[in-house]
Order: sequence, then structure tokens, then C-alpha cells
Amino acid sequence: MAPVISARRSFETYLKAFNESKFAEFVSFYAEDIVIYLNPTEIIQGRQAAHDFFQEQRKIIGEEITIQQLIVDETGIAIRCQVQFTAHVDLPQGYFRMPPVKKGQGYDLAYVIFYSINQSGKLSEIRAFRQAPPTIREA
Repeated sequence: MAPVISARRSFETYLKAFNESKFAEFVSFYAEDIVIYLNPTEIIQGRQAAHDFFQEQRKIIGEEITIQQLIVDETGIAIRCQVQFTAHVDLPQGYFRMPPVKKGQGYDLAYVIFYSINQSGKLSEIRAFRQAPPTIREA
């Protein structure tokens, strides 16, 4: 198991790559059999499926996570954060049960996200919990 300080630095590197849409880099932090729970009905299983999901998602909407609180131990990481989604295209049906937005608009959301770390030091599970309804951000 990686020391806590190493896990913190590694997580900051991971999150920077995630926010910058560096797919190959951020999924390299994932265990081969990672499970990502985005909500009760949207579950991504496996590193390649996660890569493919985020690569397709980022074609239509950008995502940036800003940490407000970070807690790290040997088995996992918990963050309280703000997530900004910015539409790259019009989303007349909305996005993940959120209201419709036009290109350039977006959603601001409060989340708590838990990341489990396996014995190899890879992220093995991610569970994201939305804390409140989204705020629509104008372009």
C-alpha cells in the first residue's frame, strides 16, 4: 500500500489529467477491473470501458473537478468538490437527468466522491454522490 503522502500526490496528478482530458494518463491510475458508480443506474466496469466512456463524454461536455476537501488514507480517498460541466454542443435532452442546456452553458454541482485504492495502489472503485440539484451556468 502506498504511503498517504504518495497517494495524495498521485491523486493530484490523476485529477489534473482528468480535468485536462488526458485519457490515457488518467485511466493509467485505474485498476483493470475498476468499477465506477456515477449514479444508481450508470455503472462503468473496467479500465477500457472507463476510457471509452470519458472519451465519448468529453466530445459533448467538458468536466472539471475542484476539490474543496480531500481526505486520504491507505485504502482510499474522499473528496468534497464542485464539478463544472460545460456543454460543447446543445443538449436538448439534458445530461444525466439534468435540464437541457445550450452549447457553452453548463451545470455547477456539489459532489462527494469516494475512491478506493487496491493493494497495487490503483483506483479500484469510484462512487460519486451528487449533493444538490444542479445550478445552470450561462455561457
